[in-house]
Amino acid sequence: EIGSGFCSLFAIWIAAASALALICPRTFLWLSPAYFPVLMGLLMYSVGVTTGPSDFKGGHRWLRPLCINFVMCFVLMPGLALALAWAIGASREQLAGMVLLASVNGGQASNLCCLIAGADVPLSILMTVSTTFGGIVLTPLLLKTLLGAVIRVDSWGILRSTVQVVLFPVLMGVVSKAVVPRLCDAMKPGIPVLGILVSIFVVGATVASCSPQILGASFALHVALLLFHILGAGAGYLLPAWLGGHCIESRTVAIEVSMKSAAFAFVLAVLHFEDFDVRIPAAVDCIWCPLFAAALGAFWRTKSAGLEAGAWVAEYKP
Repeated sequence: EIGSGFCSLFAIWIAAASALALICPRTFLWLSPAYFPVLMGLLMYSVGVTTGPSDFKGGHRWLRPLCINFVMCFVLMPGLALALAWAIGASREQLAGMVLLASVNGGQASNLCCLIAGADVPLSILMTVSTTFGGIVLTPLLLKTLLGAVIRVDSWGILRSTVQVVLFPVLMGVVSKAVVPRLCDAMKPGIPVLGILVSIFVVGATVASCSPQILGASFALHVALLLFHILGAGAGYLLPAWLGGHCIESRTVAIEVSMKSAAFAFVLAVLHFEDFDVRIPAAVDCIWCPLFAAALGAFWRTKSAGLEAGAWVAEYKP
């Protein structure tokens, strides 16, 4: 119960860490960005450990929302980021940073947000896993395609880092689940707490390393990043609804589409882009993304979806 209460307040912890990092950066500067890939790998390992065959039960009936989320994640969101960057007259470095943020996989905190919002958590897990694996190839491909003429892109380096930080840890988690299932099941209640703690330190260190740039960032950049999430969530909600989807399906897709792994985008910016300003959008979004997601989850928590999460699948019509 203590762990559950701690996790339900994740937005407060992220906001507090971000505020502390902005006011007193040295609080988190001891955590070097060099350790971020290891910490992100730990988060991805937790995805593998907590994902079992039961989570994929009925997956064929979720094909429509899975496809909608996948296409929106890697088509709509990068295009939206590019359009918003052009609209605010962003520098080429910040334009690259916004496209980088939009081209990575969905954030792991989306699963917790879906739980708070009364959305479908198993479907959310499937969506996170699908975009995580899809991003291994599509993230470097999108960056090379969209940014190749704007800024130098180390696409092979990004692919290598994505495999190291995402694919290997997830596969290790899946193997651990298969080899020592009892141990993994015993660890499962503590995984969300560990994930939140890792996120707090990664976000804090990310914000602290860019605190002067975040505080000096234009108001337009902050607005553009907030609009990025609002418009993404709106499209993610409306398209499934227009196709006849249930409210729970729409909520799940909206959360998954609008939430991106800003910490992972920051890691890629640090490792593979020479210009410091490329990492600023991801650093700023480490603040806005969890706050927006938490507000969305809290709002939907007060609105009945008409069915228990998961029960809508019985009424699903492809």
